Amino acid sequence: MHRPSTGELLPYDQPEEGALTFTGRIDRVDADRSGHLAIFDYKSSASTAKQYGSWIKNNRIQLLLYALAIEHGLTELEPRPVLAALYYVARPLSRETGFMVEDAEQGLFEIGDRRKKNRVTEVSKQELFKEGESLVRTAVEGMASGRFSASPRDPQKCTDCKWSPLCRTPHLNS
Repeated sequence: MHRPSTGELLPYDQPEEGALTFTGRIDRVDADRSGHLAIFDYKSSASTAKQYGSWIKNNRIQLLLYALAIEHGLTELEPRPVLAALYYVARPLSRETGFMVEDAEQGLFEIGDRRKKNRVTEVSKQELFKEGESLVRTAVEGMASGRFSASPRDPQKCTDCKWSPLCRTPHLNS
């Protein structure tokens, strides 16, 4: 839930009048003996799976939102550190796309191929979380004020979009 007046994220079990409710379903959550968590989103192919560094730029923030929700106590799980948020890709059976907090004592994963850009420091993870929170706040402010205009991030992609015949973005309807 999100309180539009302050931008504060609220636990799911504390309903408040006027708050906007977000729903989602995390595919998988693993925990180690210390209580650290790794979250996974199953994908049939790697085509939409991106490393954390491009999540915001490519508008692929599902895993980021899940990690935020868990760490902030916004789910049924108790708030705990999320040390990995990864796509579990069926082909080629990979769990290396997303982020893994490096140098963390944990029993959830090993950082294998060091050339992959999936390693993140705790400080960088918190910066990513702040960016995600800002995106949520901006979206909720727009919804609360009644702004639902179509404004694509990259209008160049509109020509290939299968939804363009239905889209209300001004540059397609002029």
